[in-house]
Amino acid sequence: MKDNKENAVEEFMTIFKELPYEIQQIIFWSVKNIKLIKEMCENSEMSLKEINEKIENALKEKDYFTYVLFSFQKLYDEKMRNNYKI
Repeated sequence: MKDNKENAVEEFMTIFKELPYEIQQIIFWSVKNIKLIKEMCENSEMSLKEINEKIENALKEKDYFTYVLFSFQKLYDEKMRNNYKI
């Protein structure tokens, strides 16, 4: 089992190092502030349609920070609808 975790971390780091610096910073910030992001998701009243529109617009504008936040929101909402604990 430890090998699987080590392999996953190694694979993540390989991919992470290839990302543009801006995206690396967004991922780092997201990991560091995951509790804040979860709290934001819990308090959101946006519809799935609104979230998808925000994600689509963020991609068009290459606003990866917004993309990541609303992707978390979408994932959170999907998990809550399916009664998964996050």
